[in-house]
Amino acid sequence: MISFENDYNTGAHPKILQRLSETNFQAAAGYGMDPYCESAREKIRDACGCPEAEVFFLVGGTQTNAVVISSMLKGYEGVVAAETGHINVHEAGAIECTGHKVLALPAHAGKIDPEELEGCLQKFYQDESYEHMAFPGMVYVSHPTEYGTLYRKEELEAIGKICKKYHMPLFLDGARLGYGLMSEESDMTLQDIAAVCDVFYIGGTKVGALCGEAVVFPHKNAPNHFLTAVKQHGALLAKGRLLGIQFDTLFTDCLYLEAGRHGIEMAERLKKVLKEKGCSFYLESPTNQQFIILEDSQAEALKKHVSFSVWEKPDDHRKLRTIFWQMISLTGIYSRAYLFAKSFAFFLKAKNDLLANPGGAPVCKKGLWENGGFLQYMVVIFSITTIYCMQFHFLTAPLFHSARIRSLSNQQLFSQGKQSCLLSYHEWSR
Repeated sequence: MISFENDYNTGAHPKILQRLSETNFQAAAGYGMDPYCESAREKIRDACGCPEAEVFFLVGGTQTNAVVISSMLKGYEGVVAAETGHINVHEAGAIECTGHKVLALPAHAGKIDPEELEGCLQKFYQDESYEHMAFPGMVYVSHPTEYGTLYRKEELEAIGKICKKYHMPLFLDGARLGYGLMSEESDMTLQDIAAVCDVFYIGGTKVGALCGEAVVFPHKNAPNHFLTAVKQHGALLAKGRLLGIQFDTLFTDCLYLEAGRHGIEMAERLKKVLKEKGCSFYLESPTNQQFIILEDSQAEALKKHVSFSVWEKPDDHRKLRTIFWQMISLTGIYSRAYLFAKSFAFFLKAKNDLLANPGGAPVCKKGLWENGGFLQYMVVIFSITTIYCMQFHFLTAPLFHSARIRSLSNQQLFSQGKQSCLLSYHEWSR
């Protein structure tokens, strides 16, 4: 079974596992007070260009959102988010469980529009009975968004100015931040985000770590007793070293950005082949999340060979969320994309050819696609094609190796971004 289900369905980057093994029997203090966590904090401060930033390590994204939002809001305040935002849709009401309402705004490819945000806040304070309502006390954005789209620097700065005008903190969810930073369409660095946001987090779970997120208060502005709030919400790991070691490794030689870049490159290769074969996409995502629109029958046939996530079902079709990600030092990564793309492309081509010429297949007659016979025929063809491509994969799979990154400081690497942090793909693949 080929898996494109999500970007957290495998373990961790081998370098992280190696480091965990090497330090396994070294005794260290608990709850993030160990030297590994402190080293990771320093590297993150350096990467953000914020020497006084306060950095905390939490276990997962939903816990991080709940802790940050509840600790920064007063009891009568809510958090403004896009209607498609993770806290509004996919966190089982975690924010509401802390006593705070999610105030949803229309989403535009997953993003908040600054003008609509301004209009919403103006309307709230123009209402004479606003003191009887949940106050907008924070703005939440995710980068990349739930649709893989990105905020431009000017958009984030515009939202940041509005937040300052209304004395509201701006919180950026960076669960997939590594992909956002390394996208070709991104015009923001980690320093840019740190300069605009009041708090953000650097996601590890979906970018190469076993688990863990690094919360950053760039202006030394963490709420009082934030660590206590983390503990209260069950998000503080007693063996905090496990998170510190992972982030220390990810922020050594710019491994975090390397993992993000690699995931995007593989997704782009897959997208290119599928587009050449006529597949349609719900929107243009510049990151590792790709949304393919398929007929129900096609999706059912694919389930036998490919693992994927169903995002939603618009207009009697099924839209698939294929988040393509793999760890950068494994082998055969391109071959997996090749296998999936070639098999699926052959499947679509055979379907169209046989529908155009039903006499070419003994079991295929007009209308059988609708009642199931043609689907069975195509599943057989798809299976044969998959086996063929697997044989090709084992014979010719190229080996991918991590690039050797130049010896620069984290701040230099992250500020210069994809242009100088990493070797070009052509260099890297030699």
